[in-house]
Amino acid sequence: MMPPHVSHPPYPQAWQAAPFGAPRAPQRNVALVVVAAVLLLIALGAGLVFVINLHQYLTIEDKWANDPLLSPMARDFGVRIIQKAAMKRMMVFGPTSGVLGIAGLVLGLLGLRKK
Repeated sequence: MMPPHVSHPPYPQAWQAAPFGAPRAPQRNVALVVVAAVLLLIALGAGLVFVINLHQYLTIEDKWANDPLLSPMARDFGVRIIQKAAMKRMMVFGPTSGVLGIAGLVLGLLGLRKK
């Protein structure tokens, strides 16, 4: 029983049960945001590997150009092998980074919108 001078219940309004069908406040999807952050982190790592291989592909010939221990034929053979291996890695990590990055951005934007 409530005292006559108190017009509200003694406990906060938030503790009372909401009526059936009451609208909820819009919320963000935290799980999608977390998955997006993980995908973007993986894409960043794959992009880093791609950039390292691109640097190796572009600079290996200059690094070995003045090596007195290598004959020109051996140098060309080594450069060809290293550039071919770097190109194969770039063909894997470049698209992987792009796809995971785009997927992370899309999921992040979907997770951040309120519904």
